Amino acid sequence: MSDTQAKKRARNNAPDKVDEKLQEYVEAKKEAKAITVNEAEKKRKKLYKHYQDEEKYPVQISPLYKPTFGEVMSIHINGFSIYVPCDGKIYNVPKTFAAEVASRIGKADQYSENVERMSDIQNNIDPLEAPGELKLI
Repeated sequence: MSDTQAKKRARNNAPDKVDEKLQEYVEAKKEAKAITVNEAEKKRKKLYKHYQDEEKYPVQISPLYKPTFGEVMSIHINGFSIYVPCDGKIYNVPKTFAAEVASRIGKADQYSENVERMSDIQNNIDPLEAPGELKLI
């Protein structure tokens, strides 16, 4: 069989596969829409209860982070929100939200460290530095 015949056969078979995938997609959409408002509300309440029952962790955000996060850090997970003030006081929040706070603080620290490192032009030495190159004063 030549390449041309193989390509024609592949083109002829391709629409069947696309139609099958499209049909699967349409069926999945119908199933997703089949969830009633009451079922969705039950799931939301169950998730709310999960976050309420989750172990609480102490979280403290220094006022030094106000320029980064504002007066309060808002954390939104799965449609639920909490707001932690950046005032240096300790607040107990569910484990999932505490992990997000820690992650954001870590990213802010990494960003400020990178900015500080990049602003130190005199000590930013390129590994491929030319021999005999003078340092900036």
